[in-house]
Amino acid sequence: MVQRNRQVKICIGIAVLAGLWGCTESANQQEGLDHPADRQALALILDGMERFSAGDFSEAITRFSRAIEKNPDTPIGYFYRALAFRRLDKLAEAINDFRQALAKGLQQPWQSQAFLLQGECLHRLGRWEEAIQVYTQALEQCRELYPIYKARGRLLLEKGLAWEAQEDFTQVIQAQPQDEEGYLLRALARMDLGELDLALEDASRAIGLDSESADAFHIRGQIFYRMNKLDSALRDLNMAIRLRMRQGASYNPRLADSYYQRGLVHQSVGDPSSAAADFQAAIASNPEHAEALAALVALRQHAQTTAGKSSSAGGKPEEPADRKSKPAPSSALGQKTDPPSGGAEKPNIPFETTEKAENPSVTPSAPAQESPKPAEKPIPKPASPTAAAVKDELPPLPEQADPTLTKTIIQLTEQLRLKPNDPRLWNRRGLVYFRTGMFAEAAADFSEALRLHPEYPEARSNRATALERLGRLQEAAADWTEILHRNPRSGQALYHRGRLYAAQGKYQEALADLTETCRIQPQWVLPHCERADVLAQLGRLDEALAAYNEAIRLGPQTAWAYRGRASVYIKIGKPAQAIADLTEAIRLEPQNPENYQARAAAYQAQGDYIRAGSDLAEAKRLQAAQSTPSVPQEPPTSLEKAPEP
Repeated sequence: MVQRNRQVKICIGIAVLAGLWGCTESANQQEGLDHPADRQALALILDGMERFSAGDFSEAITRFSRAIEKNPDTPIGYFYRALAFRRLDKLAEAINDFRQALAKGLQQPWQSQAFLLQGECLHRLGRWEEAIQVYTQALEQCRELYPIYKARGRLLLEKGLAWEAQEDFTQVIQAQPQDEEGYLLRALARMDLGELDLALEDASRAIGLDSESADAFHIRGQIFYRMNKLDSALRDLNMAIRLRMRQGASYNPRLADSYYQRGLVHQSVGDPSSAAADFQAAIASNPEHAEALAALVALRQHAQTTAGKSSSAGGKPEEPADRKSKPAPSSALGQKTDPPSGGAEKPNIPFETTEKAENPSVTPSAPAQESPKPAEKPIPKPASPTAAAVKDELPPLPEQADPTLTKTIIQLTEQLRLKPNDPRLWNRRGLVYFRTGMFAEAAADFSEALRLHPEYPEARSNRATALERLGRLQEAAADWTEILHRNPRSGQALYHRGRLYAAQGKYQEALADLTETCRIQPQWVLPHCERADVLAQLGRLDEALAAYNEAIRLGPQTAWAYRGRASVYIKIGKPAQAIADLTEAIRLEPQNPENYQARAAAYQAQGDYIRAGSDLAEAKRLQAAQSTPSVPQEPPTSLEKAPEP
């Protein structure tokens, strides 16, 4: 009976797998399968499929390997062995077998699956250029492999090539107009390009196709945030959170992203208590959410500082004036896309790509369906070494460093011992080092992430920010230039390189970068302020005044714009208008001594030395109160904030 069942199974396998055997004519198929070695190979493949379906991947690999020994020319043996290697995270072996299967004439629909999964394995190994080549090769053979367009577009978007990614997603949408994910991916690409109206249209179409899509509401909430439509952003993020809470998992990184994004919106509308609650909820859903942790720490430090000043008890100083008057370089830290005029960030929101249970059972219609694995899985906590041992090996941490950040550094160091070749872990630890004020250590970690993955745009922008804090402005500008080589339309890179050029006195180069930034992202207020400053430095006061006016129109709560316009008014002999602007700047930033110093100069220009003296005294008092160094904080979220990949 057993022998009879095995014969029946082999007959069924012959009927199904004949096309995969590499033969093209039915007579040749029958002739090839009549050979005893071929029949034995087929039996081993069927046995391997059963082992695979049962989850015994090692035994499946053994059966597939023996089948390949019996018949080295069969593509299906290599294909299914590649699937098993992939399930064991032996990605290099899987890539090699996918290549062998394709080279030996693997037929459709298995062929497109082999291309797709080979590219996914290369992506997971950080070999992005090879992955793109594999996807492109597949599309050259068949222009209608729309899952390949989507996979290549995702990779291009991750590389920062938003324009090319948008083209791939458009191909998907044109062929499959009901593909909700295609619209969401194109919305992300259009956000990167600063085309917010088009991005909003795509996200809204996705919601129209699936009103229960948490990703769609989250992404549309981000777009509204970047457009400074905060009420609409809150409404969509509330919906995203409700939908994601239905999953009920204790570890839910997507829910954490939505809580974090909503916390940023609450900060922007002046609700720090709700923002803190959202950051705490993000950390509860994903304890490794470095951005939520840093935002919560900065929020608490700011609250302590404000309380200390109001009670005249000393307390921790606020952020120094030179970092308040303009956004600190850390505004770029970890940022994937450009912030809006009201200030925001776009966290990287991976789509729901749950791993399907592969069942390579014999079926006449389709192969076993493999879904690409998520790019990142929860990192298990190591049992050893102990945290105390790791802490002893770390560089000395600042005494005033927040204990939570110190604990996070220790945990990330433990994880790096287990995964020293994971660029994301190096980037993550660099972010936490940065938030403790250890800029050299942060730059070293970002450099290691780039050594492992040279096309990691977040690590490069993070390193640029750390290098700037170290005063290495030329090197920082070089990193932004490298990002621009890969994505010439990156408003973020143009803005920060323009700032660095201005800091080095290269005003013409700065003006060119900042003008282009304003063209690409006309609603982003900070480039308008920086550009106006550069125009004033060049003596082009009428143009500077117009630029400040535009900045105030876009961001009426931006003290920098009022202070800059006041400086132009003083130069053209209009001290009364300057005093009015500086009074507004003081209302917006009452703890910034630079505002009082500037208003004192305006009062002096009017001959009002009493008020000038009073403002100078207040500026001196604030400078003295802020002279004690503190742990670096992120710039106010109302200006700009930054996520980690």
